[in-house]
Amino acid sequence: TMTPTPTITQTPTITPTPGPGFVILQVVSWQWNFYTDMTGATCALTWPYNSCAPVSPGNELNLQAGRTYTLYMVNADSPEVTENHKFNGVPSLGLPPVTLLQGRTYGPYTLNPTTPGDFTFNCLNTSCGTSEQHEGMVGVFHVVP
Repeated sequence: TMTPTPTITQTPTITPTPGPGFVILQVVSWQWNFYTDMTGATCALTWPYNSCAPVSPGNELNLQAGRTYTLYMVNADSPEVTENHKFNGVPSLGLPPVTLLQGRTYGPYTLNPTTPGDFTFNCLNTSCGTSEQHEGMVGVFHVVP
């Protein structure tokens, strides 16, 4: 029997606007969303994150190796959502595991990626199945040279 070859997504060759950059990683309604201002301006940490623009797709962000970024994590679920989100962390980028409580902001975290590659993250909650089964609960930092 033959086994199919897995599909591997390559690190993109897009070079982001030089930093320093300001990044918000928002979790809401079982999905991750990135908002950024790569000019280094500080964005509001409450919705609609004035001066930050949404990134598309929302769960992937391109960072440039050797640049500095300030990152905040925000749980933007509405008050009636009582379950927290559990960010698994990205140790190679200096991001610890964090339980994101409803309505709370975490950070700042300083990112200064040095090694190109793809750095994935996910939600560790299991109440709705694995993170791959949650809509958008798997994300990635693409670090480009």
